[in-house]
Amino acid sequence: MATDGRPLVVNLWATWCTPCLEEMPHLQAAHEARGHEVRFVGLNVSDSPTRAAARADEMGITYLLGRDPDGDFSEALGAVGLPVTAFVDRSGDVVHVHHGPLDANDLATTIADRLALP
Repeated sequence: MATDGRPLVVNLWATWCTPCLEEMPHLQAAHEARGHEVRFVGLNVSDSPTRAAARADEMGITYLLGRDPDGDFSEALGAVGLPVTAFVDRSGDVVHVHHGPLDANDLATTIADRLALP
């Protein structure tokens, strides 16, 4: 996976997934605090682009959003439910996959431990 030199946090989500929506503010806060060091990306797995964008806009999400329309990325991560968050190091290697929601503390700890960022 190519990066711009920053590690990535890639979150798989859907508008119908309550745990996904509950963790999005934590991802947004981390993006606001650490976006200069870590690129945050949300990949919607099932909604129309319009519906996904509208929901993200309602929630004030400003990190990069995209889609996984064919499920290729989800499959590569072994995702069987949502949310799923992948942590990708500077060289583009997936170093950790978290299945289930992350709270602010878990997210900060995983970024520090898995992406070697203080």
